[in-house]
Amino acid sequence: MKQLKIFFITVLTFYFTGSLLHAIPFASVNNVSPTPFSISLNPNVARAQPTPDRDFGDDWIIYDDGRPPWFFYAREDYWSRQWFTPHSEFELQAVSFLAWNPHESESPCNVYVYSENQDTHDLIERLWAGRIDIIPPFDLDHPEDMWITIELDEEDYILFEEGENFSIIYGPAPGGHDWEEDGWWNLFDRSTEVDRSSVCAGDLQDEHDQWDVLNGDLMLRANGEYVGVDVAVENLYSSPGQWIISPGSEMSYTALIANPGCDVENVEVNFFVLDEDGNEISELGMTEIDGMESEEEIEIEIEERWQPEEIGYYTVQVVVDVEDDVFEDNNVMMLEQIVVNPEVDPDMWIGYCRDEPSLLMEGHEDNGWITAFSHPGGDQYICITGFRHYLVNFGDDPVECRFVIGRHFVEFNWTDWLVEFNVEIEAE
Repeated sequence: MKQLKIFFITVLTFYFTGSLLHAIPFASVNNVSPTPFSISLNPNVARAQPTPDRDFGDDWIIYDDGRPPWFFYAREDYWSRQWFTPHSEFELQAVSFLAWNPHESESPCNVYVYSENQDTHDLIERLWAGRIDIIPPFDLDHPEDMWITIELDEEDYILFEEGENFSIIYGPAPGGHDWEEDGWWNLFDRSTEVDRSSVCAGDLQDEHDQWDVLNGDLMLRANGEYVGVDVAVENLYSSPGQWIISPGSEMSYTALIANPGCDVENVEVNFFVLDEDGNEISELGMTEIDGMESEEEIEIEIEERWQPEEIGYYTVQVVVDVEDDVFEDNNVMMLEQIVVNPEVDPDMWIGYCRDEPSLLMEGHEDNGWITAFSHPGGDQYICITGFRHYLVNFGDDPVECRFVIGRHFVEFNWTDWLVEFNVEIEAE
């Protein structure tokens, strides 16, 4: 039996002040106390797109993770803003966002599109304005249906150049310090890697430094169409679906190639295997696609099988090559493959985090975090023998932290909590 230790690393700050962030208790989170950092595994919610009144443009610019629970910003009369950067020439056609209206507030909402200074992000010119007379009441049971969409008239479509930043702003949200008040609020996700979302109270401010940056991404999306050639690798997966394998395993790989841009005549797809240092050690094959229509997706499976001989860390890489591609950042995808010998080394660690922790995590009293771990694939049994954590207590006294380990059944959206224990964290 292979034993697998879980590597769990997070940062908790136990010095709490009055928080402006509140979580929405979505019904899709079962058997877990709804917290700002709990995770919904409802597959019907993730990346759900708004339902349009007409056919939307083919492309979206999205920075949120698409999954509840979400925060709202507990202030009064504030504006919400997110700046967008198209990776090639982009025609803006519609704006979609989520807003939290639990008590059928009848306050209206203005929506603006602004050009901005490309260096400082100060607002320059209002390019378009729209208005929603009433924000619809929010249905907790069907958050995927709550997207609010404003479509630009065709004569109002806005064309942005490659890399040209622009901002979408909506508000003012009447808000309030508690979600039971009679107002509506913005919604944003649990964390951010891009720092594009911000708020400002009172009058709408032109200077970017007058906006408060949110520790999350607004549920705000731009719709339209990219102009030009753009072929991308959408997915890469192995057969039999394992990422921890043993020497001699016969592995096959399939890539999903997508064409969100215009029609193209020829696409070249290459598969490689890289060692831990990034050196190419094997070329698994090349396939040519004889033309792709716009929005077409094609699965490419390599004929050659990879059989690793030595234990170690490897990466399977797929690269697409097409002439005049306007955005090459999506031309490569990698899949980690860890080769181990359970008979020689039965213990190993698994984790989804950097070695260096971040201390920029906002805490909220009586709430916590959840990390989900997936089976590495195959039919081997896994025995959890321990876990690691990183906790920081900035208070004056020791703090007791509760840990719970459970097994989640995705098909039933239900968790069986197996182990619960407390750890005392000494003050720094």
